[in-house]
Amino acid sequence: MKLNRILLLMVSNRNTMAQQEELGLCSITAYIRKHGYEVKLMSADIMRVDYKAIWDWKPDFIGMTIYDITRDDVLSAAFNIKEMMGSVKICLGGSGADSITKEMMQQHDYIDYIVRGEGEQATLELLEGINGGGSLFDIKGLLYRRHGEVTENAKRKETICNLDSMPWCARDILIERKLKIASMYASRGCTSNCSFCHSKSVWSGWNIRDIYDVVDEIEYLNREYGIDMFNFIDVSFELPKKNNYERIRIFAEEIIRRKLQVSYFVDIKATFSRDAPESIFQLLKESGLCGVNVGIESGCDNELSIFNKDAKVSDNQRIISILWSHGINMEAGFILFNPYTKIESVRRSLEFLHKNGMCANVNYFTRKNVYVMYKDTALHNKIIRDGLIGEGDFAPANYRFKSDTISELSECMFNFFDEHMETVSMISYFTTSFATLLNHYIRCLLSKGAGTSYVMEEKSELSDILAEFGERVYETLDLLLYSCETSWNIDRGAMMLDEGLGSDYLPSTLKRLNQVKKEIYGNIIKLGYGDILVDSK
Repeated sequence: MKLNRILLLMVSNRNTMAQQEELGLCSITAYIRKHGYEVKLMSADIMRVDYKAIWDWKPDFIGMTIYDITRDDVLSAAFNIKEMMGSVKICLGGSGADSITKEMMQQHDYIDYIVRGEGEQATLELLEGINGGGSLFDIKGLLYRRHGEVTENAKRKETICNLDSMPWCARDILIERKLKIASMYASRGCTSNCSFCHSKSVWSGWNIRDIYDVVDEIEYLNREYGIDMFNFIDVSFELPKKNNYERIRIFAEEIIRRKLQVSYFVDIKATFSRDAPESIFQLLKESGLCGVNVGIESGCDNELSIFNKDAKVSDNQRIISILWSHGINMEAGFILFNPYTKIESVRRSLEFLHKNGMCANVNYFTRKNVYVMYKDTALHNKIIRDGLIGEGDFAPANYRFKSDTISELSECMFNFFDEHMETVSMISYFTTSFATLLNHYIRCLLSKGAGTSYVMEEKSELSDILAEFGERVYETLDLLLYSCETSWNIDRGAMMLDEGLGSDYLPSTLKRLNQVKKEIYGNIIKLGYGDILVDSK
């Protein structure tokens, strides 16, 4: 059977950003359309998958992105589709595909193919191979079924080096769902060698797009669809060469030259602050940089060494100070617990977060920010050598801690925050995504000549609430760690967390934050600019 009608489906859940595009699928869509295939691109929350629409479209082949945090839901949707349409071929790809072993695929017999690594060329080769009736053996990075057994081909090492040969990503989801934030990429890969990161398993180097082409795409989406907020998914946005800022300087200056009133969010390394002049940060802000994610990971140099980070704590401190001084919101990648964590490293990280006013982001202390294993990374291999892997199938957090005290401490904290996860996540949202959006809203209002005094006052009120909350979190965890360092008792630890943050404290804090957000949105709407709001809730 020829495979001509292709459905690419992104299934999201409460752990993922359902309101954003899945850029990998968007890129694969554009790429295989370029080669003559009819492709439908869909995105849905697991609770709202439109199985009737899938049935009505009658696809021959369905590709789905899977992450570790969406694995159960993606597998559930795939099973339902296979039950409904037995002949359809189902293929999984994405970072979560690396953790699905041959044995696991054998158990899930409704999965026909798994693609590991960069997806565009692999997906095209798979479709061409099936349609041509030939062997699939030469398709690198592919797992497939042959004579009832799962076959695993050699790893895909080759990647698309000339990103300018690629078509712009398909924007079906952006258009159909009338999203106000577009996802973008200006590069793929990374030159660092963090021991926990799976980037090297997909991209061996750092490949870049022509920076003028990136701005061209931004301008097109802005002029054609009114998109004025862009989220860059690059592992690291800056050029990985010492004292070379030409690429990002051109990017910022070109946005300013074209008079594009846009905002954007990027990831950068902490080491960027070692040599970059502050004028670069000011230029980036003027061009629309509203938020940055930095892989801080820890406030302890010993932990950073375990992660093989290029940065030291001093670099982390410097980049945070620079970003705050320029009014650019800073989000941090942070790993509080890994198999080798010691109490003193948790203490240092807590003090680091407190010093920088970051304790209000309670996600740092939940299982959301525990070390996540990726297969065949340096840290994963070390854990295997040291006999710390848990029993059973591979899972991202299936490992043991060397320290029994850390094991009990993490369990105590995770159990408490699990009970309040929805509230904790929403409070943390005010320190991350909403803080970046607020910078974007203020920029939009200024560009329209509107007053921002009310919004600035309410932003200050938000900061005060979060500062008060962060201090309460710090004091509670400080006492908890003191207990660990003296006479630790897990039951007593649970009581301390409940006394410090339990009862109605978390919900009441969230209620206060939501009230201020409501006032901010109300004032923006009264000014006549409600159309700039990403959401109205």
